Amino acid sequence: MRTQPILFDAIDSDAYVPRIGVERQLLKAVESGERGILLIGPAGSGRTTTLNWLRRQLEDRRTVARVDAGVLQSPAALLDAVRVALAETSGEEEAPLDAPAARVDAQTEPVRLQGLVRSFGAVPPAVVAIDNLTHPGTIRAVFGGLRELLWETRHTYVVSVRPLDLAVFLTPPADSFFRRRVELAPLTELELRALVGHGEQPEAAWRRIRGQVRHQPRDVIAALRAEEPATDPSPAADSLSPTLKELWTQLISIDRPVTLHDDDFMAQVRRPPNTVRRQLNALVDAGLVVRLPDRTGQPGRPAVAYQARRGPA
Repeated sequence: MRTQPILFDAIDSDAYVPRIGVERQLLKAVESGERGILLIGPAGSGRTTTLNWLRRQLEDRRTVARVDAGVLQSPAALLDAVRVALAETSGEEEAPLDAPAARVDAQTEPVRLQGLVRSFGAVPPAVVAIDNLTHPGTIRAVFGGLRELLWETRHTYVVSVRPLDLAVFLTPPADSFFRRRVELAPLTELELRALVGHGEQPEAAWRRIRGQVRHQPRDVIAALRAEEPATDPSPAADSLSPTLKELWTQLISIDRPVTLHDDDFMAQVRRPPNTVRRQLNALVDAGLVVRLPDRTGQPGRPAVAYQARRGPA
């Protein structure tokens, strides 16, 4: 199963799992004429894939200019990337910049930024999808200080954002630019079943996954991959001490992720938590157990779960 974003240039389009609620909200926001839309979701929630889906969905109706802002660390860099993306996707020649753009210093930089934004107006209205924008100074300067000029360009700006970066987008004056927000919620049961269905032995995988909550696509795929090792782990198991081999056998029989706060698991192993933690880590080092995110969603729980690897049937 693919862990990287899908739907890029039609690659793996058959592996896309529709998220009807999110898709409807996002399309409605774009078609309502809103100028600023935030697509909010944690790492691994499918923000990039959703932006790719939006581009494909609109390709016959609207021009979509896509910008990856992950390495852009200044307002000028972001605006220049948007200018180039708009020109490339619209088929228009890049708009000439005003003279101050050639001279960058403290006095001319604001004028340069304004000139960059005004150049967007030479391109017919489009959807600008910006991914991986995290630089606080850039967010404040572009969507706060230049928001009036951005509104005048008539383009719609859809920006993906992680919850941990959300505060700067919601701080005045940038907050007034982003009046519509769409959240990527954890997968529903139907969406989860559809994602699991793309892997091998979907029914067995579903039995393992369904007990977890707060599913994000990346976490689900990590859990599914736990039972797909590259080699048969049994030779490594042969070298284990009897105590470690017993614990590994118990993990195989449980056949689901466990934590040190899992009452059923701890009752079965009947060892002190610190001992179990040390032994689980030894099994991880031996390649027989994998660490997974603990998605129980309960306060005070550890950030890691463990699950036994399985060799080929």
